[in-house]
Amino acid sequence: MTFLTSTSILTPDHFLPAIFVSSVGPVWYEVCGVSKPNLPAPGVWNHADLKPIGVPANAVAVDLRGILIITDGANSGDTSIGVGFQIPGDSKPVGNYAMQTCAVGPTGGSRSNGSAIVPCVNGCIQWFWYRGNVGEWPANPLHAQYPAGASYGFNLDIHAIYMP
Repeated sequence: MTFLTSTSILTPDHFLPAIFVSSVGPVWYEVCGVSKPNLPAPGVWNHADLKPIGVPANAVAVDLRGILIITDGANSGDTSIGVGFQIPGDSKPVGNYAMQTCAVGPTGGSRSNGSAIVPCVNGCIQWFWYRGNVGEWPANPLHAQYPAGASYGFNLDIHAIYMP
């Protein structure tokens, strides 16, 4: 296992918006506060360039923190959402996630805090998400859109930047 060395930590004077995903219509997906046209598919590595919000190109890692959300629909069973990260350019299979929240039964929901220190390359990170009712996890098509099926979302901000 290789560890990266940081010698200083930058703490922004306000939290920097990194990734926002919501499956409730209209579907909403943002990276660094900029809206994207399509919700990324679950179970696929996604690239996020954090330089536009002030992450230096030579940053070693960022401290991401936020909330994972599930709102069960009328026909939802057990639901779950997970978010994972890797160093950009790595070729790990998708599957190990750093954050997860679960809800049990219909018409309920779950809100859980999550945090991860995520390695950067050139001010960029890679991330994926899983979501699903029973039979949909980790990346199969949703059985039903909200309000019949569950809705999913997460909002992650940068709380610190680790520098070499």
